[in-house]
Amino acid sequence: MRPELRKQPVSFRVAGWIGFTYRQLQIETGIQSRDLWEKVPFDNLLCAWFGLHTVDEVIAAEIIIADFQLPYKVRNIESSI
Repeated sequence: MRPELRKQPVSFRVAGWIGFTYRQLQIETGIQSRDLWEKVPFDNLLCAWFGLHTVDEVIAAEIIIADFQLPYKVRNIESSI
């Protein structure tokens, strides 16, 4: 992370997006939050905010999952047929 970013306080808007994104990643991957924090560090999400805060949260999570090579949680989807 660029040192000048680390020196600035994080706004509530950015912190909210980061928290929401961690929650979305937890839903999509099934990784517990304490492990997710280690796999996707806060500084990386702070940098990702600039490019991802305007896209849909699911798409943002998919991009982060691909970038960090995280596994997707297996979903049990029942057919309605």
